[in-house]
Amino acid sequence: MSENIDIDVKYLTRVEGHGNIVVNAEDGDIKKCEWQVIEAPRFFESMVLGNSWRELHHITSRICGICSMAHQFASLKATEDAMGIEISEQDQLLRRLAYHGEMLQSHILHVGYLSFPDLMNEQSVVPLASSRPEKVKTVIRVHRLGNELSETL
Repeated sequence: MSENIDIDVKYLTRVEGHGNIVVNAEDGDIKKCEWQVIEAPRFFESMVLGNSWRELHHITSRICGICSMAHQFASLKATEDAMGIEISEQDQLLRRLAYHGEMLQSHILHVGYLSFPDLMNEQSVVPLASSRPEKVKTVIRVHRLGNELSETL
């Protein structure tokens, strides 16, 4: 007896952005397994056209509200490379440190606010503020620390 299975999850929650999962199996073999990114194009490439190179890193930092520094630093690096500019080692290290602060807050956002409720069989972090207040306070402190590190630099 053959068995075909089609799984089509249209809207995934608790991910940064929007996505679907599609899995098709025939006779026990997976024929298709896809993670579909369903974000509409936002045309940032067109938005930067005609702007001064001095403005590009401000514009590209708006690509994502969670990882704005990563986009800003990528834009700065592209501009510097195009213009043959080499920044000092100290500036490189400061950028890296600021980026690590952003990465810290991004990771704790995922683990603390998106994954932790699932692991505790809760719908969101809100009920955990009552049942596990110290854990939630730790998540908030680490999230704040990552933001403060990036902002300070």
